Amino acid sequence: MQARRDPGRLAVVDGTRRTSYGELDALAAGLALRLRQAGVGQGDRFGVQVVRSVELVVAELAVLKCGAVYLPGYPHDHLAMMLEQASVTVVVDSTGMADVPFGGTVVRYPGGPACEDGPAYGNDPRVAATHKPVRSADSDRDDALVVFTSGTTGEPKAVVLSHVALLRLFDGAWIPVGPRDVVAQTAHACFDLASVETWLALTSGVPLVVVALPVLLAPDLLAVTIARERITVMAISTALFHEIAAVDPAAFAGVRSLMAGLPSPTGPPS
Repeated sequence: MQARRDPGRLAVVDGTRRTSYGELDALAAGLALRLRQAGVGQGDRFGVQVVRSVELVVAELAVLKCGAVYLPGYPHDHLAMMLEQASVTVVVDSTGMADVPFGGTVVRYPGGPACEDGPAYGNDPRVAATHKPVRSADSDRDDALVVFTSGTTGEPKAVVLSHVALLRLFDGAWIPVGPRDVVAQTAHACFDLASVETWLALTSGVPLVVVALPVLLAPDLLAVTIARERITVMAISTALFHEIAAVDPAAFAGVRSLMAGLPSPTGPPS
């Protein structure tokens, strides 16, 4: 909807790359077309093994455009079990999965060591105009996302969220977002918070800023990024919050909504 209403509005900031809603929609439509040509259909479980970046947002959006369900990226030592338990048949990969036993289809993705044959998608707006997202008669209740429990009481278990359940995760009563807000993306892709950050921004039509891990762990760099990108909504782990606040209490100046008490940004323990 935002891509049609204001295609030039900034959607994702990833380092020096700035992607508008129109460009994001075109990129996702192009990748969705390739995924459908690879056999991805409605309701299929799809692994997105892509590092935090604008490409990750494109891939997740493309999977949903196919009417499919995405499993965000996990460390390789956990991945084979999770792909099997989640019944994933296709993985889009930029990390190189040679060490991961997987009998399904791997779609190589631009921007990573798994890609050797050039771009897998384009940003031609004509593709976005002609590619229609797959919808069912009750699409709000279709599955959208698979995440895993932490496994602290045993083996991690797959939890499937529908579109409507995912929307409820960031209901405006919990994290109100206005048209002038800017949302930081800090969580490791495998945590449900990463999806909350992404869709909180995109469904609100505001920018999502991907904060690279080296920046997130350096108080001075983080303070500069928050100020430069005018970040107003952010979530980090309690330990990281205390570490940054001890070094530079003013680092979070300008952040209107700061949530702490979350998992480590480096991902789950191996």
